[in-house]
Amino acid sequence: MNRGPVDSDVGHFRRAAGALAAALTLAATLAACSSPPPLPVAPADYLELRPGGSLQFLDGDRPVPADQGRLVGPSFAVQFKAVGTTPTITAPQGRNLQASEGHEFVFVTTDFVEQFTREDFQDKDVTAQLVVAGAVKPLPKVPRNSDALIASVPLNSSVGLQVIDQGRTQTFDLRTGSRGPDAVKLYYPTKTQSLTKFKHETFGTVSIGGRNYRIDVGVDSIFQTTPGATSFAALEPFSSQYGWAPEGRAWLIVRGLGIVNDINLCGCQPELDLARNIILTLPDGSTVRPPGGGKIPIFALAGGTPPAIVFDVADSFRAGTITVTFDGSVSYRQDNNQSVTTNWRIVPNPAELPISLPQ
Repeated sequence: MNRGPVDSDVGHFRRAAGALAAALTLAATLAACSSPPPLPVAPADYLELRPGGSLQFLDGDRPVPADQGRLVGPSFAVQFKAVGTTPTITAPQGRNLQASEGHEFVFVTTDFVEQFTREDFQDKDVTAQLVVAGAVKPLPKVPRNSDALIASVPLNSSVGLQVIDQGRTQTFDLRTGSRGPDAVKLYYPTKTQSLTKFKHETFGTVSIGGRNYRIDVGVDSIFQTTPGATSFAALEPFSSQYGWAPEGRAWLIVRGLGIVNDINLCGCQPELDLARNIILTLPDGSTVRPPGGGKIPIFALAGGTPPAIVFDVADSFRAGTITVTFDGSVSYRQDNNQSVTTNWRIVPNPAELPISLPQ
């Protein structure tokens, strides 16, 4: 039987369609072979505190303004650098992970922060935890100094990093990149005044055995042996000596300011009382004395690290004058090594230190 033109065209079409199908099948096979395998899925409760901040995020990295990203307590300081969310992360050893269904990765990175020089900054007895939709996840330490924290959390859930220091909790919101309402406001920022250049030199005399002796004394901010330490006054909510200030109050803490006594021929040592010889005068004329009392350490020219001087003031305090007087007794040792006290013949002039904190 002779095949007509139509039958010939149909056969040709079928052969072409078969070839096309084979080509598409081959292309699909090759594409499947070249496509990367699906990423491993992270556990729903994945949590990692990574030192060094060596993260490779695909998206979602939002910088945090420096003033907004600072979290400070009596014993710690953190500078948060960026927050964000991402569906995948590059885990240690370069292993990629994707968030589990209904979850996403929330992260925060930190920057280096200058250490405090105050004597109560010891970075101990401080705990940290992540709070996700009300559920608490303890952390091994406070992330800081380029650490990065990554957590798998339910989509759009609340996520806060809490730091507990000296019984007070402060929260940093990893969604908004801002401090929570429990932030201790006196830390943001701490009102400080440098006292590094303050120096007051004076002298007095005593009479011992019919002979007058000159005693050089003063108030100086440089008699310190701690490397990098500075002298400053600060308005703070917490004191290592007295704890948290009551509501509406604050501690004016003066650090690195020493009362010094030059070497003298009689080996005399001025004796000053903290509650009597150091006074803070407020702008309205009222006075404040350090709580407690006790002897004030007097430093020889060899130096030393002076203890902090603390005043209980209103949290609105910004200015005043600290006066140091030298009208106490003077002790010396007789030839038999027995300690004896005497009074000044000429009392040294008092030192006056103006305090002016930023508004």
